Amino acid sequence: MKPLLTSLSKRLYSLLQIPGVYWGLVFLYLSPYLLGPEVIRVSFHDNLDGMIPSFQFLANSNVWFASNSEVVSGFLHSLPRATLGSEFNVILWLFAMFPPYWAYAINMILIHVVAFGGTYLLLRTHLLKQAAVHSIGLLALFFGLLPFWPSGGLSIAGQPLVVYAVLNLIHRKQERASLLILFLYPFYSHFFWAGIFFFGLLILVLGYSARKAPLPRLLLSAIGVMGILHIMVEYRLFLAMFFNDFHFHREAFQLQILDSWREVISLFVDHLKNGYYQSLSLHFGPMLVIFLLSIIPLQRKLSNTQVRILGLMGLLLLCSGMYAMYQSFLFVPIKESISLINTFDIGRTYTLYPILWLFIGALATRSLMGQNNWIKGVLLSALLLQTLYSFTASYEVKWTYLEPTKNLIKTIIGKGIPSELPPTFNGFYCVDNFERIRDIIGDQPKGTFTGSIGFHPAVSLFNGFNTIDGYIVLYPLAYKNTFRTIIAEELAKSQEIQAYFDDWGSRCYLFSAEVGKNVNLLSIPQIQDLALSVDALRQLGVSYLFSAVPIEHLPAGIHFLDKVDEANQAHPIYIFMIEQERQPSHNP
Repeated sequence: MKPLLTSLSKRLYSLLQIPGVYWGLVFLYLSPYLLGPEVIRVSFHDNLDGMIPSFQFLANSNVWFASNSEVVSGFLHSLPRATLGSEFNVILWLFAMFPPYWAYAINMILIHVVAFGGTYLLLRTHLLKQAAVHSIGLLALFFGLLPFWPSGGLSIAGQPLVVYAVLNLIHRKQERASLLILFLYPFYSHFFWAGIFFFGLLILVLGYSARKAPLPRLLLSAIGVMGILHIMVEYRLFLAMFFNDFHFHREAFQLQILDSWREVISLFVDHLKNGYYQSLSLHFGPMLVIFLLSIIPLQRKLSNTQVRILGLMGLLLLCSGMYAMYQSFLFVPIKESISLINTFDIGRTYTLYPILWLFIGALATRSLMGQNNWIKGVLLSALLLQTLYSFTASYEVKWTYLEPTKNLIKTIIGKGIPSELPPTFNGFYCVDNFERIRDIIGDQPKGTFTGSIGFHPAVSLFNGFNTIDGYIVLYPLAYKNTFRTIIAEELAKSQEIQAYFDDWGSRCYLFSAEVGKNVNLLSIPQIQDLALSVDALRQLGVSYLFSAVPIEHLPAGIHFLDKVDEANQAHPIYIFMIEQERQPSHNP
């Protein structure tokens, strides 16, 4: 038995010395996207529920280059162009060139390929020059297979490639390619979400490098140009923040405040441990073991590498502390005196978690490479387990491959209850149901709108219907106040949804107190009583309401029209028609 295990270990080790193996694992990880929208199951939070239809809506419009104040009709009734994002965005270009699903899939493939490739180059060229291929490849997989937020583009995923380019320019190598990387990065990232914090980290890297030798002028000029390009790409948001003639709904944010030091410390520890869902670093597991092993003092004095590792951990502590304090009573006076601080979330330092953990992993690997064979074996095992962890943490891999396979095995052996699977991409958007809806009500006349109850309005928007509701990062506060008149009675029934809408409101939905705020967990058979203002709906030009469940008691002026329930859809759709007020007749 022992000779067999030894032989298998040697074969595995030899296999891990082949760079192509790691690219193969990357494409295995990405393979669900090649199966198409009828098969793949995609994460919906901050993705299917709003971001994809938003890109699709702008891509299909003719207002790419319109002025910030020009009104675009069809999404959240009518939005100023300023709220729909920049036209200089690679993700938008993909949605303009390809059908929505394939634009999304190509975006995800590009994100992970750049993340892995950029990390591999950074490690091989600068951080782990002397390391074996398996250390570089597995550590590159750690970063390349992280569950990046799709709408973030390369904001986080491209950071290792940018650091690679910066270090190249410091050492005066690969200058043309490095300049190209720095100049293209702003077009595929979000400055206000992650870029501004990454810039701060780059300044620290440059400051550290400047201690040894003066920085090349070419590098400083390139960083300046990259900053200017960021501003040019995000020019609409810059102008809207300082020169707009309307107020954003975010200015009225009154998010739940942590009232005690105990709550602040609890949130600090939780985010240090788990990170934030939009920038997960998956470090609480094998990577944490690698970190702990690397800081064990083997001599009276810590090595330079260990000091750097602890310095990076200090930065992580600072980032987690900033996030927790921003949510607490400590920032209330600042938010009240500076509205910009309430609009711009400076707690998004969490976007630095992945790159900081990559640096920690690289330095820890460098430190452990010089230890005995037992430590090296633990390092290799931990990196392999980290790769396995990345696969199981992928929503697409889990729900497209792993859970259906488990269900099949349970069915074959007759043991266990098969788990309920989330809808596919097309199933979530009820594509077949909406084809039937078009057959029933025809094409939507210009100037008429729909509303959605019990499911995300993004579904209606994705299928080409004008909506008065939706989920968006920025929209006018005045519209939020107008929309509130429609759902005022429903909000009065539930403190939870009232606080959810009034204190936040980025989900501008036709809430039902019986459904609650989380329409993803819809579990009621029907809505007993729906109290919406029909007059307010009419004033916004609403002709039809779509609901995921039947409604027993409707306001006067709304009546049931039909139900559609095609196979493999997330839910049926009940169609309700709003009777328009009759115009008074003028008898001669």
